[in-house]
Amino acid sequence: RTNFVDADFALVVGAATFFTQPAAQGAPHQVEVRLPDAYARCIVALPCVAGGAAHAGGPYLAASYDALVDAPLYAGSGQLQQMQVGETAFEVLTEGADARWDAQRALADLGTLVATHAAFWGGLPMARYVFFNLLTGSYGGLEHHDCAVLMADPAAGQSRSGYLGWLGLCSHEFFHAFNVKRLRPRELQALDYEAPMPLPTLWVAEGFTAYYDTLLVRRAGLSSEAEYLAHLSKDIARLQRTPGQSHQALSEASYDAWIKFYHRDANSDNATVSYYLKGSLVAFALDAMLRAGGLADGLDAVMRAAHAQFAGAGGGYTMAQWVALCSRLHGADLSAFFATAVEQPGTLGLQPALTALGLQASPAPLPPAGAPPLTASTLGLRASERDGRLQVQEVVRDGPAWHAGLNVEDELLAVDGRRLPARDGLAAFAAHAAGSTLSLLVARRQRLRTLQLTTTPPPPTLTLLTGSGDAYRAWLQV
Repeated sequence: RTNFVDADFALVVGAATFFTQPAAQGAPHQVEVRLPDAYARCIVALPCVAGGAAHAGGPYLAASYDALVDAPLYAGSGQLQQMQVGETAFEVLTEGADARWDAQRALADLGTLVATHAAFWGGLPMARYVFFNLLTGSYGGLEHHDCAVLMADPAAGQSRSGYLGWLGLCSHEFFHAFNVKRLRPRELQALDYEAPMPLPTLWVAEGFTAYYDTLLVRRAGLSSEAEYLAHLSKDIARLQRTPGQSHQALSEASYDAWIKFYHRDANSDNATVSYYLKGSLVAFALDAMLRAGGLADGLDAVMRAAHAQFAGAGGGYTMAQWVALCSRLHGADLSAFFATAVEQPGTLGLQPALTALGLQASPAPLPPAGAPPLTASTLGLRASERDGRLQVQEVVRDGPAWHAGLNVEDELLAVDGRRLPARDGLAAFAAHAAGSTLSLLVARRQRLRTLQLTTTPPPPTLTLLTGSGDAYRAWLQV
């Protein structure tokens, strides 16, 4: 989302670069790039004007200012690959690859994944699309109308988990070419570049995309059933260990994204919930409910119907319209489901979804909706070395540390009379059995305090073992 320029390459992000007059926002804009000798090519997901040089600086023509700022510009000497899926031409620009990255394998798998997305949506709406694959470290991505910027580690292809993570990232950002860039919440139809634009439906825009990203990797045959179920299991366990889901509604988490989601503090997990994470599991629960109710394609059918109704000139959707569409396709009113899962705080009961899809959970069934969240660990705290001291960074709501009265920024000095080392100090607690009561010596604002902490067993890790039945096979398309 920000500009970057060094001796090897440049990524110029339109929203951080180009100015225009407000009255000209809807008018065509032209941009030309003059490449320095060190850069071999320029790639941007905009059409080149007649007689221009598509990979050498253009000029390029954007239909409007919105289109201009939504087309990041790459300049450098990265590897350029091309492929065709249906009527759409794809370019994959990889920067930072070395011997660890198998570019041909990645291109082939990306082609398979894109074809799976095309089958899901019933076609591809763009004539040309660019994947900017920046193997520069870190991890993340950002969607655009006709391209996506991806960041990953050059070693991502060396491990199975790293490569699946890269495929999931590609899948996520490409799904956004439909769900967000064309199928939009109504609040994002007319863009305001000078003020925040809060909206209550990021759980659809991001959460549903997070649900489908790995699911479509599985349907493409690029991950195994066991790998996908392990990923789903991990997401369910993460949500179970988030106390904030009982204190912040999903719609509120979406609306507050401008002020909270990217400004985390020590109490974030206690007070907030991720619209990515919970939104993806609401999508899972809704998908299972729709399929159990007789809608053969489940949530897939809803996404396609929403795209047909609301994308482009459809004007975008509101929360009420989304609920109405799901209810119509389900054949029954789903207002109560959305009120509980989206508009009210509370834990998300997923056992009905597992049962509907023929999934077996171990070691025990999931708690019903309304059950208290599990603690994050045996101690219910996170601590790390800071300036040579073992300092508490986070205290989990309703966990053992919370009930003992520990505070963020407390320094942990000793347990049962034994000094705790600043580095890996929490490892000393491993010798104590769950249920035992420990005497903690802590320092808080230069005063010593002795607190009594009773440990509890760590929460069980949910493992989705296997699935069976017609609903399971239709869902995973195996």
